[in-house]
Amino acid sequence: MKNITKEFDNLKKVFAERLSVHAGDGTVSALVSLLENYQDDVVKVLKETEFRISELKDENELLRSISGASETAVRAKLIEHGEEVRFLRKQTLDAQKSIDALKKEKDELKVKVEEKKNELSDSYKQREKDKNIFQKQLEAFQANMDKMKLEIKSKEEEMEKAEATAKLKYLDFEKEIRENVNREMVALINKLRDYCGVSSSTSQFCLERWGSIKGKLAKEKKDTGFSLFEGNKEKPLAEITSDLELLNQYSREAVNTLDIFLELSSIVKAKIDKMSWQVFWDKLKRKYFDVLVKHKIKINWPDQKKYPDFASDEKMLLEIAENIIQNSIEALPENGEITISGEFSRERAALRFSDNGLGIKAEDRHKMFLPFFTTKPGHKGMNLYKASKSMTVLGGSIKFESKKPGSIFILDIPGYAINK
Repeated sequence: MKNITKEFDNLKKVFAERLSVHAGDGTVSALVSLLENYQDDVVKVLKETEFRISELKDENELLRSISGASETAVRAKLIEHGEEVRFLRKQTLDAQKSIDALKKEKDELKVKVEEKKNELSDSYKQREKDKNIFQKQLEAFQANMDKMKLEIKSKEEEMEKAEATAKLKYLDFEKEIRENVNREMVALINKLRDYCGVSSSTSQFCLERWGSIKGKLAKEKKDTGFSLFEGNKEKPLAEITSDLELLNQYSREAVNTLDIFLELSSIVKAKIDKMSWQVFWDKLKRKYFDVLVKHKIKINWPDQKKYPDFASDEKMLLEIAENIIQNSIEALPENGEITISGEFSRERAALRFSDNGLGIKAEDRHKMFLPFFTTKPGHKGMNLYKASKSMTVLGGSIKFESKKPGSIFILDIPGYAINK
């Protein structure tokens, strides 16, 4: 019985060691459980056999003890024990058959286990083969993906270059168109100015001549109340004089206005150079110190310990900032406030001018960057127009946002590369 138990233990150990690599823990546990059930049946039969052998030994001892009994009693006892022996022999043979059947089942189970092992081994090999094929396919797919990424990157770079080239061509074309339009407009304005100048000088000459004639007649005490005829109507010379004065006045105003147009139409080129934002703010503070004290207005300036390097036309940026600040001052009540903030980098600067003034009506916002537009009596309305035009020259933009109360102007300023 010990040998059978040892053999079963060895078989279970083989299952645990060899099948665990190829089969799951559930399959190994099921096979081991089946072997343990067979083992329990074999052990039970062997124990019953040993018990019967022990009884036979006891009966032999009993026979020895009754050897002094009568022949009939002994014979009866022997017959009785013979039957028991035959029964035990039958039980032993049946047990042996059960053991042989269990051994056969064990051998069959070994064969099945071996077949299962081979099947699992073949399945494992097939999976490894499929894995290698899939790995190769995955590597080929990855290589194609990398190739496509490189091609896409190359196309994107080509598109960026083409876009940059097209943008430069468009800017050059736009610049050329602007210059042509500007030249034609300047030529037209010059003609208008010449005509207005002739009207102004002629009317001025007539007024001076009439004044001289009138003075001489007055000295000679002669009548100066002359009349002229326009068509069939008589018109006093004094009325004609007032018409000449109006003509002279309007002509001179027209000449001055056209001179402003010519000044604004002149093509200004930005002078790009390295600049310091700290110096920039200091210059504005000095310029507006007395003005702010006089009007009792407060300006909150940007205050950073360190600003990044920046390159632009500092003079033009100062003029833009001055125009916006001046526009806000004119709209602010006493004790008004202007707040200037910004975001700064080498490539770009965004300046934000916010005030708590009267603001701009919704119906006037589309006209606010036009020349001569103003809602303030006695003002020319050129500040925001000049700021907008200068921002275009710098390649940036100026935007307006409304708030309650007040206005916000945002400058988007590009930074330029400087060759050292």
